Amino acid sequence: MKGLVLEDIVKTYGAFSLKVDYLEIDHGSAVCIKGPNGSGKTTLLNIVAGVVIPDKGRILYDGIDITNLEPERRRFPLIRGDRSIFPHMSVLKNIVFAKRVNDEELDRIMDLLRIARDLYGRKASSLSTGWRIRISIARALASDPRVLLIDEALDHLDPDYYECCIKDLLGYIKEKRIIALIVSHRDDIPCEEIIVVRDGRIYLPSSQ
Repeated sequence: MKGLVLEDIVKTYGAFSLKVDYLEIDHGSAVCIKGPNGSGKTTLLNIVAGVVIPDKGRILYDGIDITNLEPERRRFPLIRGDRSIFPHMSVLKNIVFAKRVNDEELDRIMDLLRIARDLYGRKASSLSTGWRIRISIARALASDPRVLLIDEALDHLDPDYYECCIKDLLGYIKEKRIIALIVSHRDDIPCEEIIVVRDGRIYLPSSQ
């Protein structure tokens, strides 16, 4: 059993319950998660990230039970728009905050996200939302993630970057064998798989 596995997961909030009977995602896969607001998409990401502990069930990574493992030990960064950056810090300090890659790999990540050196010293608060999201993604990639969780952040990337580079970004994720779970309302993200969350249940498009 390899990759990420969710097994018999249940998380209940009042009258709402998220239930995942079984979900397995291989290394290097980018999975788009679709569904209406309130359907359980963010709860699903929070459970994988370790921010929320399920009432029942197991989360496995490479066959190891990580259900109760602290978020900081999982290396599953969760990107929610630009809220994860430190606005008072420079672009570079934000990106290297949890750096685990070498300098050569960091340069590659910066090139991938088109973050030029003349931006390194700028305060993150001085940049647009699209740029701050790029900083959040760069910091997540620089942490050498095992699983990358993106909650609608790609929906707010600046269009010029999205049009030129989103395929390169997902290609990098595949090359590094990172598992990516991407919540998005966009229909043009070139994900390898799509799952739909509706009323707290997960469906594959073919099973709807």
